[in-house]
Amino acid sequence: QWLLGGEGYAYVINTNDSFHLAVRLASGEGNTNLFKDGSVEVYKATSAGDKIYTVASLGYEPHGIWEYTVTNQRLRKVVEGNSRPFESSQVVQPRTIALKSFDGVVTPCIFFSPVQRIHPALAPQKFFWERFRPEVKYPAVIYVPPGSSQFQRKFDRQAQIFANLGFYYAVINYRGCDGYGAEYKNLANSADAARDVLNLYEKLAAEAEVDAKNIFLITASAGMAVVSELLAMRPDLWRGVVLDKPGSGPPTSRLEPSRLPPTLMVMGGMDKGYDAMNAFVTWAKTNQVDIQSLVFTNGEHGTFNLSERKETLQTMAEFFIGHLK
Repeated sequence: QWLLGGEGYAYVINTNDSFHLAVRLASGEGNTNLFKDGSVEVYKATSAGDKIYTVASLGYEPHGIWEYTVTNQRLRKVVEGNSRPFESSQVVQPRTIALKSFDGVVTPCIFFSPVQRIHPALAPQKFFWERFRPEVKYPAVIYVPPGSSQFQRKFDRQAQIFANLGFYYAVINYRGCDGYGAEYKNLANSADAARDVLNLYEKLAAEAEVDAKNIFLITASAGMAVVSELLAMRPDLWRGVVLDKPGSGPPTSRLEPSRLPPTLMVMGGMDKGYDAMNAFVTWAKTNQVDIQSLVFTNGEHGTFNLSERKETLQTMAEFFIGHLK
């Protein structure tokens, strides 16, 4: 976006699996990279180009709203990301790794360890179960994001909830995802992307502290294409799968109902894909698949409704906990 009537510009850059904001002026004075140790969700320059407003974080904390004045390089927080401090959970810092897939393509992955492993002395005392102690293996969740809204290294409530409940949580930016350049995006191929995810599964299953019998899968929206491949190729690997408003169900002609894992389908009644999602639920029930559904009557495909999101995350957690071996 142009600044100061065309005397400069701002853009988002990704060099470390986090998106930060680059400000460049024709004079060279005041050139800077903002939020380099945090992340940027969205930004907008004023019409005069003298200020930039952004939803961002300086580090790994919930995003707040910030104002940056271009003329004097002043950055100030306008709105806090959290209305109040966390009371019964700890923020788990993720680590990033790069996995080489079956054909040499490198896929960025982000890992969250269970809070009990990161802060054993500070971890919440009230857990859903007693079995997760340091000498016991932990379950894991793999999140397959929509390719158009790639996961970046930023504060994420879904990841934090599962890490605080005692799960390893891993996110993969499989081939075809946005945010890593046109060449990477153009590698889009659902079958190969599914093999990227299987590579991550093998990495997790080989970890000494991960319980390979309890590895779960979550996807949302267009991530369904990759998960459809996974359920057709290796349905036996997953202890359970959550389809969070995927817009449809996996093609039933490629599935063996008796091999499908327990499934949770989250649907919005106003979603254009509601009929297709509901048809899959009906097919699954008819074929004795262990499936449950959560329907938000007035919900659309995307949501900014916090109570809806809260209920979704709570239902996901209860679903996974209820299906632990």
